[in-house]
Amino acid sequence: MIDSNSKDVKNLKPYRKVIKYGSFKHFRLSAIAKKFIGSHEIEYFLPMKAIEFSSYKLGKRIFLQHGVLGRRKVEYYKSDYQYPFHRFIVSSDDEKQLVTNEMGYKPKEVKVTGLTRFDGLYDYKGTNQKSILLMPTWRYWLNNERKFLNSEYFSRYHHLLSDPKLHHLLEEHNVELNFYPHYRVQPYIKYFSQDYHKNIHLVELGEKSVQQLLLNHGLLITDYSSVSIDFNYLNRPVIFYHFDFDKFFENGILRAPEHTFIGDIVKENEELINRIKYYLENDLKERKDLGEVKNKLFKSQDRLNSKRVYKVVNNA
Repeated sequence: MIDSNSKDVKNLKPYRKVIKYGSFKHFRLSAIAKKFIGSHEIEYFLPMKAIEFSSYKLGKRIFLQHGVLGRRKVEYYKSDYQYPFHRFIVSSDDEKQLVTNEMGYKPKEVKVTGLTRFDGLYDYKGTNQKSILLMPTWRYWLNNERKFLNSEYFSRYHHLLSDPKLHHLLEEHNVELNFYPHYRVQPYIKYFSQDYHKNIHLVELGEKSVQQLLLNHGLLITDYSSVSIDFNYLNRPVIFYHFDFDKFFENGILRAPEHTFIGDIVKENEELINRIKYYLENDLKERKDLGEVKNKLFKSQDRLNSKRVYKVVNNA
């Protein structure tokens, strides 16, 4: 199911059974469905309030997730729902423990399978792309243009992209840096310069899929985005720019930072430039000391995640 105005419609052309959001067929299938399977709130993919559908109340509800839990507190606590999920997909035993202990689900309701999207990454493990992806997430408090332009967020990333030391590194190593902010920040991408440096490019929403971007880069710089976990799955290095950690997690964090931010954590621009330099001089290779802690993120690193999820859905 997809909104007919979405830029991603073209990416679904190879698939036959795609439903337009809000169409008669969308309503009909929602009314007779026996299972509701989604990576976000079920409300996201129903044509009206879920509570209006008896099929939703009587059917099985399976939450696939769209990332690995462990950072900012999320809205998927069982007690928050009148009709909670029957199955909750996770990627490791540590994550299962988090969902059962913290979020109120029973152990039998939480299944360790891995995320289906990981299967598309597996063939690229070990391959190295010599380019840098800068992909920060959004800030809920920057909810209008004025706040954004006066924010530390805008100032920090504008300063980084303008830094002559970064420009020198990119030239010296003949490397490109692509800047792709979160889709909620994309309306403000116009305020970043198109002319920082010939090796720096701004990537707008819809130009490439997130998975394409991840696969085509050898080093990821982010702040708190869970896309870092996909990069960990690829065995590629990640640098975390945590200049506003306390404010971002003012309502608490679900796991210890060292168990979820697997890579190098920096707080200042100078530190960040130095870590970029380190990885460029070491052929963009992931640090070898990270293997053990990655077990807290993934129980398996293989191409069987979708099969495991299918089995859970089938048996629900």
